[in-house]
Amino acid sequence: MSERRRPRRARANAFDLDRVDRDDVEVTTPAPPLGDLLPKVAPQVVPTTKSPQANPPAKPEPATEVATPRPAGERPRGSGGRPSATDSPSRITATAARIPVELYDRAEVLVKGRGRPSWGQLIAWTCQTRSDEVVAEVLALLRPVEGVLVPRGQNKRGVGATQITARFTAPEHSAFEHTRAQAQRAAQGSPDLPNEVTATAVVSAALAVAARHGEASAQA
Repeated sequence: MSERRRPRRARANAFDLDRVDRDDVEVTTPAPPLGDLLPKVAPQVVPTTKSPQANPPAKPEPATEVATPRPAGERPRGSGGRPSATDSPSRITATAARIPVELYDRAEVLVKGRGRPSWGQLIAWTCQTRSDEVVAEVLALLRPVEGVLVPRGQNKRGVGATQITARFTAPEHSAFEHTRAQAQRAAQGSPDLPNEVTATAVVSAALAVAARHGEASAQA
C-alpha cells in the first residue's frame, strides 16, 4: 500500500489570527547599513602655513623734469592724454594720427605723468608758441630727400608707427588749424611738395618740435 500523502494544509485567511502557515517562513535579519561595514577613518587636520610676506615694492625713481611749451595762463588738462570730466564732449575735437615709434618715444615723456598736458594740448601749445618752427618742420617732413629714391606702391618700405588721438578744445583746434593753413600756403609755392598738408603731418611736426625743445631743456 502506498504511503499516504500528507494532506495539504488548508489555506487560511491571510488576516486570520489563528493562521499557522506562517511558521514555514524563515525570517532573516536585515543586513547592516553600508556605513557600518566600512572601517572608520579618523579625520585628519592639515596644518596651515602662513605665506611669506611679500617684499615691499621698490620706490620709483624720481622722473626727470622736462619743460613743455605752455602759453601763459594755460593749465594741463586730464592725465596722460585723457580729457578731464569738466570738459564737455561736444566741445572736444578728436584727431587721430599715426606717428613713427621713435617720435612717440621722444614725445611720450612730455604727456605722461601728473601735471603733464594731453596730446592735444601739447600739439596745440606748440602750434601757438612755435608756429614758425612747426611750419618749417612740416615742409621738411613732406619734402623728399635729395638723391634718395623711395619706391611707390606695394614695394614701399614700411615704417613702424603707432596711433595717438589728440583731443582739442575749440581754441586749441583753432590754433592747430591755423598752423595747418600756414603750412598749406607755404607748400603751395614748392613744386616738389604735395598739394594738401594733412593733419598727420602737422601732428608729427608739432611733436618733433616739442620733443626737440624738451630734450634741449633737459640737457641744460
